Amino acid sequence: RPSMAPMSLRAWVAAVLGVSSAVALSSARAPQHHHARALRPPIRGARGVSMIGRGDQGDSGDSARLLLIRHGRTEMNEHLSRPGRSWGSKNFADAGLFDTTLTPTGVKQAKALNQRFRSLDPEVDLLVASPLRRALQTAEYAFEGVASASTAERMCLPLAAERVFLSSDVGSPIADVKGQFSDAWKFETLGESWWWGAGDGDGVEEPYIEWRPEGTYCVRGEPDGPFATRMTGLIAFLKEQGEARPGCTIAVVSHWGVIASLTGKSLDNCAYVDMITADLPAQPFKLPAE
Repeated sequence: RPSMAPMSLRAWVAAVLGVSSAVALSSARAPQHHHARALRPPIRGARGVSMIGRGDQGDSGDSARLLLIRHGRTEMNEHLSRPGRSWGSKNFADAGLFDTTLTPTGVKQAKALNQRFRSLDPEVDLLVASPLRRALQTAEYAFEGVASASTAERMCLPLAAERVFLSSDVGSPIADVKGQFSDAWKFETLGESWWWGAGDGDGVEEPYIEWRPEGTYCVRGEPDGPFATRMTGLIAFLKEQGEARPGCTIAVVSHWGVIASLTGKSLDNCAYVDMITADLPAQPFKLPAE
């Protein structure tokens, strides 16, 4: 992987949102994961499409190629990019945009990614998506007409959902999602309320201690412990799939918090990391302290 200089949480989120670092995350403290390594700067590219080359990875052995793809730009991304509305800004208030969808810009980004994948055809054997609608939309746009993806197994996986920071990270009941996307996602394997905080036994701690910047929120934020446990589970799942599908390609459409936890890299919308499953860390990365 290319060597990139570390940057602060405030600076890389500002870069992702396209706003000044002076207003982005001005009072935020990073959630703490296990690896004490800083995130790298956002990976960006022309027309919203970017990638990291695989480089010299040597013998992959019992491993699969892994594409970790961030979803396209959303309604919440647009909202947070406006002056005075960024995460951690003075008098910050969650906009109440639940399970947000792609904007026209986000659709354009996903379609541009589709053109790249159509020309390259990464020979996808397993296509995984977070159950949040922005990820499912991106997956369907990005892989439409890609020869291998038409026959690939599809999996809608709650482990790949974004950490619950804001209302946009709260999912929709599966009954509401089924009619919007292909039946190939096998939604029947998910519980009706699958996201963190929706039911008992998902790591909700009492009393709840607020860890996010001062502001007004619509929902509780997913604490560090449950999220780190979920990311550890996702890493284990992907490594197991890699061992079961050596030489194949697994594509995962997910979110910046998830991909940062798995790679230590911050991605812009519709950017992706191209690696092998054997290179996933044993434990998730943590975000920088400030």
